[in-house]
This record gives sequence, structure tokens and C-alpha cells, in this order.
Amino acid sequence: MLTAEDASATLRALYEAGHTDQVYELIRALDISGLDLSQMSWPRGTDLRGCQWPRVTLSGTRLAHTDLRGADLSGGQLGRADLTGAKLDDADMTGARARSTLFRKASLTRARLRGAELTRANLTGADLSGADLSESTLARARLIGARLRGADLSDADLSGANLLGADLRGATLRGACLDGVVFDRLTRWPGPPPETRQLAWHGAIMSGARLTGMDLTGSDLSGARLCRGNLRGARLERASLRGADLRGADLSGAIFRDTDLYGADLEDARLHGADLRGADLRATSLRGTWISLSDLRGARLDAADLRSARLHHVDLRGAMMDRADLSGARLHGVDLRGASLCQSRWSEAALVDVDLHGADLEAATVSIHEEGLTCVPLSLPAGRRGWLERAQAQKQREDTLNEHFMQPISGLVPPAAPTTVLLQPEPDHVRFGSEDELHALMTGRPGEVSAWAADTPGWGGLPEAD
Repeated sequence: MLTAEDASATLRALYEAGHTDQVYELIRALDISGLDLSQMSWPRGTDLRGCQWPRVTLSGTRLAHTDLRGADLSGGQLGRADLTGAKLDDADMTGARARSTLFRKASLTRARLRGAELTRANLTGADLSGADLSESTLARARLIGARLRGADLSDADLSGANLLGADLRGATLRGACLDGVVFDRLTRWPGPPPETRQLAWHGAIMSGARLTGMDLTGSDLSGARLCRGNLRGARLERASLRGADLRGADLSGAIFRDTDLYGADLEDARLHGADLRGADLRATSLRGTWISLSDLRGARLDAADLRSARLHHVDLRGAMMDRADLSGARLHGVDLRGASLCQSRWSEAALVDVDLHGADLEAATVSIHEEGLTCVPLSLPAGRRGWLERAQAQKQREDTLNEHFMQPISGLVPPAAPTTVLLQPEPDHVRFGSEDELHALMTGRPGEVSAWAADTPGWGGLPEAD
């Protein structure tokens, strides 16, 4: 009986002798399961439809532009084979090993590639619509401009894959690993859950990516690069974005509830109508970020960088903002009731209609230039409003404030710019420089203001608190 080794040797001898027609006829007619046909070259357009070639070794074989529709290549060795432009629709390649194989512009619609090894495979421009790629390995594969519409990529390994311009609409990505994946704004992603939930995107490179409305609940995006990305309306509840790069990203309407954003960079990002309740934003960079109509109740912003940030009608009730830097920030209609702002910095910040009821400003530092905006009117706890109202009336009579109290209070204190206020829990340690309005509003300690001003020439002091 002819063994597989003998059959392989016979076919190879015929091939090397130039009897290629005989070789092709024998291969089409015989069961060549497990044979070694590596390093052979097949003519362009060769019809190999329905060939039964399970476990065949085709390493380095040239099969460019051949017709392999419906062929059985399961368990085959296809490493470094050339299948450029080949027709592999409905082919069975389950468990095939195709490392560094060329599939450029090949047609693999509805192909069965479950558990296939496609590491570093070149699938640029390939059509994989409806293909079964579940549990396959596509690490560092090139899928530039590939069509993966409706493909099953469940539990697939796409780490480091290049998906620039790829079309994954309708694809299933449940449990897929997308660590270090590269894609851009032209990449099209699947729609509704559960296809996109709990994905692993660690270190993914997604600059300018369009993830509008995607459900990424519970996904791992730690270290991902999403600068200038579009995540409008995306759901990222309980996701991990630790150390992620979100600079200049549009996060309007996105849901980050209980999301881990520790150390993330959101500089110049846009957060309009975003939900960040309970989010971990510790040590994040929010410098120059525009935050409006957003909910950050209970969020953790300890040591966050909010310099020059713009916060309009933001709910920060109960937020933890110890050691946060709000220098140069502009806050309008912000609710900071019950927030912890210990050791926070407010250099040249402007606050309008800000509610600080019950906020903890222990050891907060405020440094304001004379030309800086005065931060009024703040909402103060009951019992501290009478002295403020009388002080404001007095300053009106001296023509130092306009009717809205939005001008710097020059003339209340000796000129000095810039100056610093250190807010401490003990009255004896409160020090005031210039721009008294902000200081009094934020500390609620007019007695100490009067005590300091008593020795100041030309200073009438402020009335004691009610």
C-alpha cells in the first residue's frame, strides 16, 4: 500500500519533472490527506473547487488566484503560502496553521476558520464577511481595509492587529482580545451589545477612532490611545481606562459610571452631558477640558489636574477632590455640596453661582492676581450670609463692586499681586492677602478678616458673622 510519504515523493517527482498536468489531475482525483505539497506553484486560475485536502502541508506553496471554494483545508499547514486573490468562499480551514500567509484580496466569505493560527497573516483587502474566526489567533495580522461584516470573532486574539479602515459592522467580538490593536476613524465597529462588551483593548492604538454609541461595558481599555477619538454616546460602565490617552477626544453623552480612569489623560477632551458618577478620576489630567451638563456625583478626583478647565453646570456633589489643582479653572453653576477639597489649589480660578454647602476646604490654597475675576455669587451655608450681604452693601457704597459683584474688589485690601490665602481649620492660622471677596466666600470666617484688617490703615473691616 502506498504510504503518504511515498505519495508525496511521487507527486513531487512528477512536479519537478515538469509533468504538472498529471500532478493536478492526480491531486484532484485522489485523497491526498496529510500529504506534503509544500513549495509547489499552481497556475493562476486553477480550479480546485471542493478539494479534500485535510492536514495537507502547503507551506510556501503558491496558490495565488486559484479557485478553492468549498475546499477542505482543515488542520493544514499553510505557513507562508501565497493565497493572494484566491477564492476560498465556504472553505473549511478549521484549525489550520497559516502563520505569515498571504491572503491579500482573497475571498473568504463564510469560510470556517475556527481556531485557526493566523499570526502575522496578511489579510489586507480580504473579504471575510460571515466567516467563523472564533477562537482564532490573529495576533499582529494585517487586516487593513478587510471586510469582516457579520464575522464571528468570539474569543479571538487580535492583539496588535492592524485594523485600519476595516469594516466590522455586525461582527461578534464577545471575549475577543484587542490589546494593542491599531485602527482609525475609518474603521467600522459592531453595533449593539453583547457583541462589544467585556473586550480586552489593553494598550490599543485607536487615535482618531470612531466608537460612537458602542457598548464597551466592562471592557479593558487600560493604556489605550484614543486621542482625538469620537466616543459620543459610548457606554463604558465599569470599564478600565487606567492610563488611557483621551486627549482631545469627544466624550459627549458617554457613560463612565464606576469607570476606572486613574491616571488617564483627558486634556482638552469634551465632556458634554457625560455621566461619570462614581468614576475614579484620581491623578487624571483634565487640563483645558470642557465639562458641561455632566454628572460627577461621588466621583474621585484626588490629585486631578483641572488647570484651565471649563466646568459649566456640573454636578460634583460628594466628589473627592483633595489635592486637586483648579488653577485658572472657570466654574459656572457648579454644585460642590459636600465635596472634599482639602489642600486643593485655586490660583486665579473664577467661580460663578457655585454651591459649596458642606464642602471641606481645609488647607486649600488660593492665589489670585488683582486683575483676576472675583468669584461671586457663591452659595454659602446659612448663618454666613448676613455679614456677606452687609459687606457687599458697604462696598457698593464705596463704588468698588458693580450690582452683580463681578468686578475685582480693589480698595478693600492693600494692593498686592499676586497674593495667597491659606485656608486652615483653625481661625488663628487663616492668612489673607488681597482679593478678599473670594477668600471670605470660600472660608466663611469674616471674624478673622476683621481681626487682620483692624491694623490696616484705611480699612473699616467686615461685620462679624450672624
